[in-house]
Amino acid sequence: MSRYVTSTKQLDVAQWLLDVIGAKKVVANGGNYFFDTWETPDVVHLTADYGKACVTFSVEFVSNRMHEIEAVVHGSDASLMVGAGEFQVLPRGSDEPIETWKRHYEGPAHMMNFLDCVRTRKQPHSPVEVGHRVITTAHLANISYREKRVVEWDVEQERFICMRLEA
Repeated sequence: MSRYVTSTKQLDVAQWLLDVIGAKKVVANGGNYFFDTWETPDVVHLTADYGKACVTFSVEFVSNRMHEIEAVVHGSDASLMVGAGEFQVLPRGSDEPIETWKRHYEGPAHMMNFLDCVRTRKQPHSPVEVGHRVITTAHLANISYREKRVVEWDVEQERFICMRLEA
């Protein structure tokens, strides 16, 4: 399975789908192609190797199509396209969906769950540990981008294994 994502919130979904707690190896590249005063790149691509699948992640602040497709999950027989307003399942070799359903924006419900948990001290739908593991992958990508290196990570011990120069 490969996964294409366009937002760090999608890394959460990718790690959930793969049933993993973090990436083992990350490499990122990109640059400032439009906003030359930004410290953060306006285009960045990363590949995260989770051991059983790779996830490719892309943020392109200069793209005019950035929000049309938020994520694609490629399986052996079909792909799941996650768009801004709908989900589509496309069989291999076809652009015609075999199934489509509406996607509802869950931002307010997600925020209400968080606020309710602050008040009640219950666990949120997305626990802090999950957020920590997701943002670790993003931090590894930032390190890879800035150091121009592949970053290898011990997911269990949460420490670097190796950082080597790209070929």
